[in-house]
Amino acid sequence: MRIAIISPWNPWPVDSGSRQRADLIIRGLAASHDVFVIYGLQQPYHAIPELNQHPTAVAQFLTFRWPRGEPVGTTADVPRKPGIDVRPRDIQRMHPCIPDLSGPLATFKPDVILALEADGALIAASQHSVQSFPMVVDQWEPSRIVDARLATRIRSQLFWRSIMQHARAITVVTAAEKAAARHILGNVSKVCIVENEALRVSNFARNPAPMTLLFAGNLDYEPNRDAILWFIADVLPTIQKEMSGVQLQIVGRGAPLCPAGLPVGVTQQGWVDDISACYSTASVAINPVRTGHGSRVKNRCAIIHGVPLVTFPDPSTLASESVRCIPALPNAAQEFAAACLAFLQNPPAAPLPEYESAADSRLVTALSDVLRRVVGADA
Repeated sequence: MRIAIISPWNPWPVDSGSRQRADLIIRGLAASHDVFVIYGLQQPYHAIPELNQHPTAVAQFLTFRWPRGEPVGTTADVPRKPGIDVRPRDIQRMHPCIPDLSGPLATFKPDVILALEADGALIAASQHSVQSFPMVVDQWEPSRIVDARLATRIRSQLFWRSIMQHARAITVVTAAEKAAARHILGNVSKVCIVENEALRVSNFARNPAPMTLLFAGNLDYEPNRDAILWFIADVLPTIQKEMSGVQLQIVGRGAPLCPAGLPVGVTQQGWVDDISACYSTASVAINPVRTGHGSRVKNRCAIIHGVPLVTFPDPSTLASESVRCIPALPNAAQEFAAACLAFLQNPPAAPLPEYESAADSRLVTALSDVLRRVVGADA
């Protein structure tokens, strides 16, 4: 297939869960298809990685910023507010920023357009030039709309119903998201479940340092920032009182958590080139995200690296001997601390799933099946 991938932001560097997912999709699809990537420019000084696979054309045509209240043309990443979907209103403000895609699409002549991260649907839907191509919208999160205020919810419902008139398929990550889509669309026959995935390097080996906790997340994203500050204030002191010497390593791009200095035993490393190296030395991975989204890739990352995980319940993560899902109750801090202590004191034998390449990952395999069905139905 010839696939034109439209992303609302630069997928590189891989410094967040969304970019990790986008990079996995692009590399995985490029292994067996001709892929053409068009993306919005957020961080102009980060180079495009070389894709050493099937003949692949990677080009940059979109150089806009989402106008979410900041001046058009700024390059800073702006955190989203959790639980609110204002994208239908944004599209009206974006029109002057979006270039005409008719030229690149006419040159590449794709069999199908894949609009990444749902935001891509806005780009695609605003272009008259894409109407002649079948389109798949990837990773819609309808629960954001269901949880939004009434006025936003009504606007979003009307917008997504109009998207469905053109899109051949829309993917969601969990069955719970598909159920939320039913509240918005009614008929969800075009909605497909494509779960998230994470990969590790092929030569990965575990060598955990005792009493080491790891949080890996983009700290420009407000729910992540709120989560780790809550953990440091309400959970970590209990853990360190029971076990002196426990260390918390925080990895991910973003501003310093505590400009005046982090508590004893806490380090903030910032963005790293290879997250596998951090997981290899971690005793326990934590994911204390309580609001918004941001659990699915982090949880998959810990599981694929064989690291015991303490997290809040997420529909895509099942509890097991090496995963503890803590109910978000008033005593959640005590429960979270107790689960971390149990894993630190008695490390479970977390299984290391079989290594898979990007092309063989379940995310890329499932998405490829959706794209093939769409192309076949349109032929």
